[in-house]
Amino acid sequence: MQMEEKLKVNEVTLLNVLPACLEESQLLSLKELHACSLRHGFQDDELVVNAFIAAYAKCGSLSYAENVFHGMKTKSASSWNALIGGYVQNGFPGEAFDLYLLMRDSGLDHEFDCFAIANLLLACGHLKFLCYGKEIHSYMLRNGLEMDEFICTSLLSLYIHCEKILTAKLFFDRTKDKSLVGWNTVITGFSQNGLPIEALDTFREMLSSGNQPNVIAITGVLGACSHLTKEKDEASWNVIITGYGLHGNGQKAIELFELMQSSGCRPDSFTFMGVLTACSHAGLVTEGLKYFSQMQSFYDRAKVRAFSVALAD
Repeated sequence: MQMEEKLKVNEVTLLNVLPACLEESQLLSLKELHACSLRHGFQDDELVVNAFIAAYAKCGSLSYAENVFHGMKTKSASSWNALIGGYVQNGFPGEAFDLYLLMRDSGLDHEFDCFAIANLLLACGHLKFLCYGKEIHSYMLRNGLEMDEFICTSLLSLYIHCEKILTAKLFFDRTKDKSLVGWNTVITGFSQNGLPIEALDTFREMLSSGNQPNVIAITGVLGACSHLTKEKDEASWNVIITGYGLHGNGQKAIELFELMQSSGCRPDSFTFMGVLTACSHAGLVTEGLKYFSQMQSFYDRAKVRAFSVALAD
């Protein structure tokens, strides 16, 4: 701020500099910028003040965010939304929900933005406030609010945390554009709620839809497999083989494929797709051709042709 006297500080200047001060390590710089804004008379500028509330929250300094919020003469819906989001993102769902009730009592509940709604749904989920979560969901439906990825994931999280996993799956099934985060949330939700078969089924749906699972999805299905009996069925074998293959560990996938057959479990189409994909990703051409040939003894030519893409690299 040494050049402050030589430069004309305005709203645009402050809002352009703020994004550089959103890490905890930049808290001192954020305080200096805030002091500069006060010296130049921006304490009543709604846009600037709201930006500082959000910035302090992102830096993890909720006490400063609260001080700015409570120091405002007139609080807009954006001011409430910024602090609600700050509470949730910093792991204080109770405080976020209390602020939501105050905002509702102030007659501003009809001015929630999508960011605040998503955060409130997360808060309700963590607090297991299903009734209030449904109230917010109904508000969205009544007002025709757009279901973006953040809101959809927050709704899934709400129903899963409140142990309404089948409701979450029904909602997800009706979602047109299913994101990777959504798939991960449902798979992990089934696994953590003691429904391993449903987790594995959802994982298979994910693969069939053309989505490539990441480490979160793999972790979720491996957790589901651990819930199953020691006598592994085809679904659990398939998940583990596919998981290793997609993450570049083709040799391990092959070892499991051989172990599966030696244990008396017959591979199905998903098993062959998993091991062929593993060979393709790991560059194991000889092994891939071997299993492709083996697959020909299991299936007719039409089905074999459909799988041949797995060998293309």
